[in-house]
Amino acid sequence: MGNRARAAIIRSQRITGPAPEVIAELVAEIGPLWHDRHQAALASRPRQRAVGAGAKHKLVFVDRLLATLVHLRHGATHDVLALEEGNAETDPPSSSPSLFPSYDA
Repeated sequence: MGNRARAAIIRSQRITGPAPEVIAELVAEIGPLWHDRHQAALASRPRQRAVGAGAKHKLVFVDRLLATLVHLRHGATHDVLALEEGNAETDPPSSSPSLFPSYDA
């Protein structure tokens, strides 16, 4: 994600929820903890690939935090709307009732 897009998302409380100042505080407080935990997880297991090889993070910590905030803000809204419409994520699809015998009437 580019710096312009990241800045636009951070400025828009309609998208993320918290104010930009709160997001900055979260980054300052949680960022180092996340980095330390990530480094500890890497160091706790034997290396399988050479240094620098393997998958690269597509999202830096700030982008991961923003994606989480957006998901928490809008994902719950989608779940509530689904329940209001009578559709729950746990409802079995009506096209294959034999896959869910406990739901058969």
